[in-house]
Amino acid sequence: MLDFVTKMIKKASNGIKNDRSWLYALLPCAPALLLFVLTCQNPQPFPDSGDYLALAQNLAAHAQYHVSLEDTDGLLALMRSPGYPALIAMASFIAGNFGYFLVNLLCLYGIGVLTIKLGREWGMDKCSWLLPLFLLTSPALIVMTSVALTEVPFTFWLMLGLFLLCRNRPLEAGLSLSMATIIRPAGIYLFAPLALWMLWQRKKIIYVLIFAAAANLLPLAWCTCNYIRTGYFTFTTMEGYYMLYYKAGSFLSKRDNIPFDAMCRKLDTQLTAENPVERSRQAYVLGKKIIIDNMPEVIFWMQRDVPYFLMPDINPLLERLQLVSGNRGTLDILRRQGAVAALKHYFSGNPAAAIIALVYMVFYTLCWLLMLFGIWSFYRRRDFAALGLTVLCIAYFWVLPIGNLDWRFRIPALPLIFIFFTSGAIYLNDVRRKMSNKKGVV
Repeated sequence: MLDFVTKMIKKASNGIKNDRSWLYALLPCAPALLLFVLTCQNPQPFPDSGDYLALAQNLAAHAQYHVSLEDTDGLLALMRSPGYPALIAMASFIAGNFGYFLVNLLCLYGIGVLTIKLGREWGMDKCSWLLPLFLLTSPALIVMTSVALTEVPFTFWLMLGLFLLCRNRPLEAGLSLSMATIIRPAGIYLFAPLALWMLWQRKKIIYVLIFAAAANLLPLAWCTCNYIRTGYFTFTTMEGYYMLYYKAGSFLSKRDNIPFDAMCRKLDTQLTAENPVERSRQAYVLGKKIIIDNMPEVIFWMQRDVPYFLMPDINPLLERLQLVSGNRGTLDILRRQGAVAALKHYFSGNPAAAIIALVYMVFYTLCWLLMLFGIWSFYRRRDFAALGLTVLCIAYFWVLPIGNLDWRFRIPALPLIFIFFTSGAIYLNDVRRKMSNKKGVV
C-alpha cells in the first residue's frame, strides 16, 4: 500500500513538473489575495453577500438552512440556492469568518488551470501562459474573489463542465453544471443550449440525455427538498422578484424616468401576499403582465440595454479600494440619462480615479479588438466547435439578464473571452513574424 501511494505521489509530482499550468494559474490569485488583505475589514459592498454569510453561519452553527433563527419555516432562505452557503460553511471550519475567501481563492485558481487546459485543448499550446495574464488583468474577477458572492465559484464549475464536455465526458460535465447551478441559479437553463451544441457535434443521443439529466440533478433534488420542508416545489424565490424588479421595473424606470429604487418600491406596494413563496409567484405574474402589456416598447428598450453587457469592470476595483463611492445610483443614471451624466456623477471631484479608469479603458478596448482577431483565427482554423460553444455561452449570459445587464453578468464568460483574446494576440504575433521573415528574404 505504501509503495502504491509513493508511486502516485511521484507520478503527480512529475506531472506538475512537466505541466506548468499549475504554476501559471497562481498569477491571478496574487492580486486577489492582496486586495483581500487590504479590504477584508471593510463592509461587504453588495447586499447579496449578507444573505450568503448568514445562511453559511447558520449551517455551520446549527445545521439549519435559515437566514436567521427567527426564520423557523425556512421560507426566507429560499431566496438563495444552497450551494455557495454550504461551501462557505465547510470552509469556515478552516478559515473562520473568511471561509468565503478560501472558497473563492481556490475556485479562482481552478479557473486559471481550466482556462489554460481548455485553451490548449483548442490549439494554444505555445502561449498558454498568456491566459492567466489576462485573468490577472480582470478587475471583476479579482474583486469578486475578495467578497462573498457566487460569481467565481459558479465560473469554476461552469469551466469544469465545459472542459469535460470537450473531453466527451457527459456525465461528469452534467454534474459540474449541476453544481454550478446550485451555486448560482443563472445556470438553470444552460443545459439546453449545451445539449443543442452536443447534437450539432453529432454526439450520441444517449450522451446528450445523460448530460441533461446530470445537469438537472442537484436543482431537482433541491426543489424536492424544499417541497418536503415547506410544501413548495421551488428552486428559488428570486425568480419572481427578478422578473418584477429587474425586468419590468427596469423598463418602467427608463420609460417613466423614475429612479430604479423608487420604481421597485412602487411595484412592491402592489404585492399583497405575506408568504415569501406566494409573494414571489405574485411578483412573477405581475412582472410578466407588465412586459406583455408593453411588448413593443419592451423590445425597443431591450435592444438599448444590450451594450451594458460590455461595460468596463474597473469601477468595482475603484470602489473596493474606496477611491470612489459606490451605490450612489450611477447605473440608474446611466440607463435613464446616458453615459455623460453617469460619468460626471460617478467621478465628480475625483480626477485621479477618472485617469485610472481612462487608462484601463484604452487597455480594455485593445483587448476587445484582440478578440476580433481571435475569432478570425478560430475561423481560419475551422474550429467551429470551439466557436460555437463560446458563442452559445456568451449569448446565454448576455440575453438571460437583459434589463439588468452590467459587468457582473459577463464574469462566467470571461475565461472563454480571454481564450479568444489570447488567440488574437497569438495570431497577430504570427502575422508579424511572417512579415519580418518576408522582409528578411528580400
